[in-house]
Amino acid sequence: GDPTCASAGPDMVAGAVHILRERLDLLDFSVPFLTVNQIVVKQRTEEPPDFMNVFKCFAFDLWLALLMEIAVVWFLILFIEAIPNEGISKDTWFSPFYDSWFWAFGSSMDPGGPGKAPVTTAGKIFMLGHYFLMVLIVATYTGAFGPFLSSQSDNTIKG
Repeated sequence: GDPTCASAGPDMVAGAVHILRERLDLLDFSVPFLTVNQIVVKQRTEEPPDFMNVFKCFAFDLWLALLMEIAVVWFLILFIEAIPNEGISKDTWFSPFYDSWFWAFGSSMDPGGPGKAPVTTAGKIFMLGHYFLMVLIVATYTGAFGPFLSSQSDNTIKG
């Protein structure tokens, strides 16, 4: 139907017809019997999407602690695993530094990613601890990331 009642068809409108200035000039409205509070939801425009949001669900000091843990693992790999481990490159004097950093950082994202395994007992123990900590961090991050992106309050996890 035509809610303006300007066509030849209807002479009455019943339902959710909004009272607008143009309609007040054309129609006689009765006393409202139902008041509806409507809310229009739109995307915030004052803050554009930022790719850095993926880092904001953890506080800066927690990210710093994670990097420190990776650095400790790097030094442990370098000093405990570099000599006996055949998987660590020893082509140049710098190769063990780079290769052990790649192992420490890469294993924090994917335990099997670097394709290396510790050979010493001490290396196996600290790498197991490193893998366990990274699983906890990934689970915590995954659990915090969705609510962080979908809410407007500050859900930052502080270490």
